[in-house]
Amino acid sequence: MRATIADGASVRAFHAWTPLDTFQWVEGYTERYGLIHTDFRSHKRTIKASGLWFGRMAATNRLDW
Repeated sequence: MRATIADGASVRAFHAWTPLDTFQWVEGYTERYGLIHTDFRSHKRTIKASGLWFGRMAATNRLDW
């Protein structure tokens, strides 16, 4: 995406989506994927460690492992 922006693309948003997210549809609510954990009873959403990492990467434009 960085190269696309450098070439002049106007990127206003980005949605993180992976092929694994599609498997969640097949399994209903039995499997957990994605960047945010949802408690199905309270509907509370908590950002997972992977979501925090992704947020830092997006904010700093750096890929620090």
